[in-house]
Parts: sequence; C-alpha cells; structure tokens
Amino acid sequence: MQDKTLIGSEEWCSFPQLGIPAIKARVDSGAKTSALHAINIKVFDKNGEEWLK
Repeated sequence: MQDKTLIGSEEWCSFPQLGIPAIKARVDSGAKTSALHAINIKVFDKNGEEWLK
C-alpha cells in the first residue's frame, strides 16, 4: 500500500484547460472507466464571455 493514495467518496478536481478551477467529483471505487456526461449543451454569452449550460 506504499504507492496508493487514500481518497474519500468525493474529491475536488480541476480542469484548467476548460476554465474550471474546481468541481466536486464523486469517486466510484468499483468503476472500471471514468466519464463526464452532458446532453442538451447550450452556448450562451455572459458578461462578454462564452459559457455553456
């Protein structure tokens, strides 16, 4: 167990290339893969910046 990291059921993650400084992610220790899933994505303007919802 020397090279393993202990994590909780939720952890803070960041996606700097997407402009997301911090987001809480739920950890699924039984999962074999990872994914972010989004449908019906809409682009909109907020204060002169492009955002998604």
